[in-house]
Amino acid sequence: MSGKLKDWEDLESSLPGAFSARAKGFLGSEFPLSGPDGDEFGVLRLEGSGASFEAGGTEGRIESSASKHRMFIGGEEVLTAGRDGRGGSGMSIESGGDSLEAVVSPVRNSASARSGEGRELVRVSGGVSNRRYEVSFEGGGLAVAVFLLYHVVSVRRRAFRAGTAAGKVK
Repeated sequence: MSGKLKDWEDLESSLPGAFSARAKGFLGSEFPLSGPDGDEFGVLRLEGSGASFEAGGTEGRIESSASKHRMFIGGEEVLTAGRDGRGGSGMSIESGGDSLEAVVSPVRNSASARSGEGRELVRVSGGVSNRRYEVSFEGGGLAVAVFLLYHVVSVRRRAFRAGTAAGKVK
């Protein structure tokens, strides 16, 4: 295991299964990540068709295409995700040897990921303004939590930009 991935696991064990993110800037392309005590431990930055993040001494990135997403921590692929094939807002996520089913709701500004047994392992909930998010996760779910935060933010951001562009057309 790389030292960077070990640092990620150490960070995950230091968090009590929850963190928050608050947008910086008008369009919210940077999200500092804070533990329940308010101390900042990392940052997520939206960049083009993906994101980069720094947390707990590790750097990572998320690469996204129209239907496939990959997450890397310390150069190692730790998560893949894609549409679940049923249409709608469902996704299949593979991370740490686990297969999860995720549902993303841009209208509610939320996402959740469930195990094959149906137990919710990750939940992301955002406010109406797309500026603040609360995230909870169970053991081993920090990578999925950061990915779903990125995904919800990017989907809402695209919808906001499309709505703004449509409002300018007359």
